[in-house]
Amino acid sequence: MDTQHTRDRERLDAFRQDFRAANVHSGYVWSRHVAAVVLYCVTAIGGALAQVEVWSAIYALVVPCAYVFANLAEYTLHRFLMHRVRWPFEFLYRRHSGEHHRFFTRHRMDVDSLRDLPAVIFPARVSLFFVGGVAAPAAWVVGWRITPDIGWLFLATAVAYYLSYELLHLGAHLPEQNRWGRARVVRWVRAHHAVHHDPRRMRHEAFNITVPLWDAVLGTVASRDDAADSARHGVES
Repeated sequence: MDTQHTRDRERLDAFRQDFRAANVHSGYVWSRHVAAVVLYCVTAIGGALAQVEVWSAIYALVVPCAYVFANLAEYTLHRFLMHRVRWPFEFLYRRHSGEHHRFFTRHRMDVDSLRDLPAVIFPARVSLFFVGGVAAPAAWVVGWRITPDIGWLFLATAVAYYLSYELLHLGAHLPEQNRWGRARVVRWVRAHHAVHHDPRRMRHEAFNITVPLWDAVLGTVASRDDAADSARHGVES
């Protein structure tokens, strides 16, 4: 068992080194990466809200509806595109299953340093796909079928959801001693998400990273015992 554990750790260390060599250039600054994602999303949210011409109390219902849609989009994209090769979305499978799941395992969820964030946060082109290729078309349909104001509010909520996804997923892969990593909500997300990083279960369970709403609806939520075990044992050294 000790020999196998050593081999697994050596194999993981080797992959991490190869990933860094291919994806983390010498001028990479992690804070700029995080700031770019936040700025991109906040700008999109602000731009969408600025387009709303008439505000109404009934619009408050748009937010939970858009949130449920975004949660379903997260679940669907994660389960059916990031863990299966489907044309023309091979880049999602390669980025997620081929890189992210090889960089992190259930018992080694933390980055070694903040320069490893390219293994956690999506690059700009993939973020553009989620916001421009998923959220924006859905919001356009809502605005066309109902009212433009509701469409803009729907878009703002969907982008806010995507930002929460990136920040919570980031927290799940930060060391627990990190200020964000030890936040209560992040600790819960880490325990839930760690089950998904079990290679035997990653194609079957825990596809929602934020709130496991559609995991619960569709029967793919991780068991409480598994999540509690992840939280109790933490990250193997």
